[in-house]
Amino acid sequence: MSSSPSSKTDEILILGVVKDVENISLVPGAQLTISCYKIYTDENGAFQLIIDTSNELSEYVTARVMGYKTIETDFINMSPGDSINVDFYLATDDRPIIHCDN
Repeated sequence: MSSSPSSKTDEILILGVVKDVENISLVPGAQLTISCYKIYTDENGAFQLIIDTSNELSEYVTARVMGYKTIETDFINMSPGDSINVDFYLATDDRPIIHCDN
């Protein structure tokens, strides 16, 4: 994870990629949750979120996708103008998927 100033002082930019930890392949369609925002990785496993705010934030980022274990960062302190790079490496979840019929 790295941080650098964003080009706009009233925005926080959060970006990165999601990869498979075993073979380092890109993971498209992973859901990233940051506060009340939900975004998905593109076909290259990349994501980008711009939060328009003049306030400092302290949030964690969660990455999840079926077939992989969910992972979550520690809280990240962000200020307007920051650019935060968060890359995720997900481990395969070998637990069986339970289908419940009503």
